[in-house]
Amino acid sequence: MQSKAIIDVLNNSEATSFIHKHMNGRVSELALQFAGKVDFNLGEVLQLIKLYKKAKSKLPLFIEHMLALEIRAYEQSTSQEVASYKARLLSGNTLVDFTGGIGVDSMFLSKSFETIDVFETNIELHLLACYNLNKLGITNVNRIAESSEKAIRKFYDWGYIDPDRRVKTNKAVALSNMEPDVMAMMPVFQKHCKQLYIKLSSLFDLAEIWKVFSNVKEVIVISERDEVKEVGVVLSWGDSSKRLKLYDVYSHFKREYSFENSSSPEPLIQDERLNWTYLHLANSLLTKTRMAKYELLNKNVKKHPDFLMYFSEQSSIDGFRTFRIKERSKASIKSIKKLLKKHQINQLNLIIKGSRDQPIIWHSKLKTSDGGNDYLFILLGEIKEAMLCSLSVSSDQ
Repeated sequence: MQSKAIIDVLNNSEATSFIHKHMNGRVSELALQFAGKVDFNLGEVLQLIKLYKKAKSKLPLFIEHMLALEIRAYEQSTSQEVASYKARLLSGNTLVDFTGGIGVDSMFLSKSFETIDVFETNIELHLLACYNLNKLGITNVNRIAESSEKAIRKFYDWGYIDPDRRVKTNKAVALSNMEPDVMAMMPVFQKHCKQLYIKLSSLFDLAEIWKVFSNVKEVIVISERDEVKEVGVVLSWGDSSKRLKLYDVYSHFKREYSFENSSSPEPLIQDERLNWTYLHLANSLLTKTRMAKYELLNKNVKKHPDFLMYFSEQSSIDGFRTFRIKERSKASIKSIKKLLKKHQINQLNLIIKGSRDQPIIWHSKLKTSDGGNDYLFILLGEIKEAMLCSLSVSSDQ
C-alpha cells in the first residue's frame, strides 16, 4: 500500500473529477480507454473506483467525501451503520482506541467523546486515517503512530480494541490467533481505562466469552440486514452485571437479557406430527445467541424434533421469519415433483436441513429454478419430509 499515491490522487482535481464521472464504468474498459491519456496515476484511480463500488452500502461516507481507502482496511473495517450504533452505546469524556486501523469506528465515536486518542503502528494506515480526519474536519481525534503498549500514558473513560483477526489464518476466531494478544494486554487495559470494548469476529463463540473473560458487563451482538457483523464484549472493572444485548442496525430489532440470578427456561416441547399452520425461523441474532427459547416463552409453539424450527398457529412472532405451510410431502424426488406439479410451481427457494447438499443439486433433480415467492423446506432428519410454504405477509424480516 502506498498512502502517498492514494492521497496524491485524491488531492488532484482532475483525478477526482474522473472518479465522479466514471464511478459506474467498468474498470477493465477504463484501463484500456484511458491508458497513457491522463496526467494522473490511472492505476490508483481505478483501484479507488473499484473500492468505492464495493463500499457503496458499507461505507457511503467514504464515497460522498472522497476519502482515502485501501482494500485490506476496507475488508476489516466496520460498516458505518454498525459504527454509528456503537457511538450510541459508548460515550464519555475520553476514549483510547488501541488499534486504530483506517479509523471508521473512531470517526463515529468522535461524536460521543470529548477527545479520542488512536494508536496505530502501521504508518501507511495512519497517514490515510489522518488525511480522512482532516478532510472531514474532525478535530477531537488524535492519531498516534506508535504502539499503545509502549506509548500510552493517560487514564480514559473507555478503551476500544479491534484485534487483527487475519494474522495467522484467513478467518481467525480464537483469541490466540489475534494481534495484539488481548489477554496479554489485560494489565494495560485495567491500568488505563475504566471500561473496555473488545470487537470480536461474528463467528466467535459466546460461551467462550463467559469462560475466558472476567469482569464481563455486557456482550453485544450486532447484525445488519439479518447478518451478524460483530460480537462486542464490554469489560468493566467495577460492574460485572452480565447482560446480553442484540441489535440489528437495519430492521432495528432489539433485545436485552440479564443473566443475574436467572435460570434457563424449560426446553420447548418437541412435536413429531408437525401439523401446524405456520413455521418460524429465528433471526440471525436469536440463532447466534441461542435466545429463541426466551422469545418463545408462554407462547403456544412447538419445536421440530431435529432442527431449530418452530411451529404454531400464529401468523407472526417478533424476531422470527414466518412461513405459511401450504402442503407437506415425503422428501423423495418423486413425491416433491408431484407436489410442485399440483401447485404449478417451477421456481422456488430451497432450504435444506440435515444435509450438506447445496440447493443447486436439488434444483437440478427437481428441474426447478431459484427464486419466486414459494419456499420448499427439505427436512432430512429422523422425520424425512418436504414442506411447501409461502412467506407470511406479516413475517418479521
